[in-house]
Amino acid sequence: MQKNIAIYRSIDTWLEKQYAQLGLTGLQASAIMVLLDAHKISQSELAGELGVGKSAVSKVSSKLLELGYAERRRRRKDKRLHLLCPTQKAAQLSPQLVAIQNQLEEILFSDFWEGDRERLEYYLDRIRDNIPLLHGRSFEPVPPYRMKDIPDDLRNITPEQWEAMRKVDIRTVDKSQLVDIRTIKIDEELPPIDRWFSYLRQVKNPYCVRVGDMAIKINFPDEN
Repeated sequence: MQKNIAIYRSIDTWLEKQYAQLGLTGLQASAIMVLLDAHKISQSELAGELGVGKSAVSKVSSKLLELGYAERRRRRKDKRLHLLCPTQKAAQLSPQLVAIQNQLEEILFSDFWEGDRERLEYYLDRIRDNIPLLHGRSFEPVPPYRMKDIPDDLRNITPEQWEAMRKVDIRTVDKSQLVDIRTIKIDEELPPIDRWFSYLRQVKNPYCVRVGDMAIKINFPDEN
């Protein structure tokens, strides 16, 4: 645990130095990135995304409003409530914030094999899913994956179903629910996009497949 704390502190120190060159603290920069991603967000939602309390998010919100990186807009349905929205000034800062994040990743993963990085990102996702438990909150349970519930028409697959498929625990999955990849047949004369859809229709869950009695979990590098 002490090693982990040292890692966190080193990363925070490095980030604070980079953000200081932009006239921002780490929390302020993180808040701007959340705003840019969400487009509009309540102060309580921002606190949840940043993992901070009401007092801290109130201070950072006020500072972003003062610096011109955020603006308040009233909710349409409830005029008493305000939403925080990023300004054009925040949007112009986005490339610099992204560059800092990319530089951090390049440094931290400089000597990683691709498989090492994918495994780490998988475990970090699992840790991230458990973070609400630190604050005494439970997270929304993911609907159980059942192959028969996945529609043949991919346009009808809901975001919740995609998420349920992605979060299948390969260690406890019912192997009978997985498709044996050796049974999948693809017409190579089809255009590439049709071949991809044909594969998805047959495999049902692109994140988990079976080869005989062995269940295999697949991670996609472009996922966040």
